[in-house]
Amino acid sequence: LAALAVALGLAACSTEPTLSQDEVVGIWNVTDSNGTAMADMNEKGAYVLYRFNDDGTFNMVSYLQDSSVQRDGTWEIDGETVLVDVPAVESEAASSDGPISSLSGDAIEDATITFEDGTLMAEGIGDGTVTAERIDEARYDEIVAHAASFAPRPIAVGEKVSTDNYTFAIDSLSYEDAILPSDTSGYYTYYDDQPDSTYLVARVSYTNNASDYAVIGYATSAQFVVGGNNYQGNIELDNGTLFGSSYRLEAKQSGAAIIWAAIPDSVKDSPDVTLTWSIPDDASLMQTFYQSSFDSTDYEVTL
Repeated sequence: LAALAVALGLAACSTEPTLSQDEVVGIWNVTDSNGTAMADMNEKGAYVLYRFNDDGTFNMVSYLQDSSVQRDGTWEIDGETVLVDVPAVESEAASSDGPISSLSGDAIEDATITFEDGTLMAEGIGDGTVTAERIDEARYDEIVAHAASFAPRPIAVGEKVSTDNYTFAIDSLSYEDAILPSDTSGYYTYYDDQPDSTYLVARVSYTNNASDYAVIGYATSAQFVVGGNNYQGNIELDNGTLFGSSYRLEAKQSGAAIIWAAIPDSVKDSPDVTLTWSIPDDASLMQTFYQSSFDSTDYEVTL
């Protein structure tokens, strides 16, 4: 039959799979995505995993801290390759509140996946080549736990937090019509009442435990989320009669600070209000402007 095909100028083909299910089924951790090594992202709690199930279903899961988004599709063996199809999704909600709120994506059609020396190589998922390594369930559990470890640390109003570099407590978190400094006995500056908005204010006690000065107004970052809306927090030291972001706390010095944002009155009655405060782990970074690439600890308090 093969000779007849050759004689007729035809190419003989076979639909018999040469890959076994055992070579495919399991969990695969993406190590390189379209030319970008994932190692640095993994260190910050971001992972992408593929799961091939023995019933022919396929899951792509993105983890970032304690939130995840999953897209589902199908897979089948075609000779020495695996073909993957994943329907388009306009907005896939995350598993929980966190850095990923939703994910959208175009359809993936007949993405080709090959396997060589225990490495998965995918073409057609994104714009380039994706490589991944097989992991077992124990390693999968480690990855999920590692990603979750970067989630903001929940704290309560009044709770004292202490590290080698700082000690602080968020003494109060409330709405205020005007923001007044601690000393109003004489001349002082303040934030006046604003039409159609109200200030959401966290009042903070902070001690610089480090051996050099800290500028928490520049070196840290804060964000309020009110009813699903994001508002950048302003961080200022209370210097008695006025506020300022550029004021320094010298080594071992304590002070009072405010973290605030003007919240539209149309959303301020939302029951969902959180403040996330990001503080760099390296004391030397407390003397420069905050960057999201810094290794930081995030603290989250809920109103």
